[in-house]
Amino acid sequence: MTASDDVVAEAGGSRSARARAIDSRARALDPRACAVDPRAGAIKICGVTTAADARRCAELGADLVGLNFHPPSPRCLSEERARVLREVIGDRALVVGVFVDHGVEEALAIAGRVGLDLLQFHGVQDLDELAPVAERSIVVLRADDERRCERLVAGGFWGALFDAPTARGARGEVLFGGTGRAWEYERIRPIADAGRDATRLLVAGGIGAGNAARALSIPGVWGIDVCSGVESSPGLKDHHELEQLFAVVRCKRAAAPDVLGG
Repeated sequence: MTASDDVVAEAGGSRSARARAIDSRARALDPRACAVDPRAGAIKICGVTTAADARRCAELGADLVGLNFHPPSPRCLSEERARVLREVIGDRALVVGVFVDHGVEEALAIAGRVGLDLLQFHGVQDLDELAPVAERSIVVLRADDERRCERLVAGGFWGALFDAPTARGARGEVLFGGTGRAWEYERIRPIADAGRDATRLLVAGGIGAGNAARALSIPGVWGIDVCSGVESSPGLKDHHELEQLFAVVRCKRAAAPDVLGG
């Protein structure tokens, strides 16, 4: 039986009961997810795959750590491995499950088994599908999808993550994160400015120590999502690069605490 089938069976099969079951699981996610420091300059390290990297991210002060559950990705984790990393991180950072084309029920089931705090969704076509878990969800949209970006920042989601304009691989497939491709982050300025009071806004795409301050200087941006910019190879973090990144952000916070995030 799939996770989706499990939720339907648990709910007695009816649409309303199924919705209640999803909502119940959404509320069961760790309430610490609403207690992240609201200041700008937050750091999310995504695609963590090893205990050593998870530990170092937590030690350096990462606000969020992302665990990938997308099978084609070299950073994808088994649930067993993800539980180990969850234990290593403990309560030092919020742990985010990264899902691509997963249904809400399936993502919630994994969240419950692993102990995830937040759910990050890529590839969602209808944002209304995420309404039952909006308050625990980070939704990823491409910066060139302006209509849906505007809908997202007004939708009551925990966070909105703006990634590079749609990127495709050698076979024409859409690439989801970890591409290492920087872009003109300033393109989201109008949306970020409009959404600053509605949700937490993060920027992703080729971010590392060299351009983190630039991304965080955009008015309305709450944080950055970093993956390949601090890696020695896909899924393996370079601890020196991590340390450099955190040093840059700490300096930026100290130099202009009222400027970060506008």
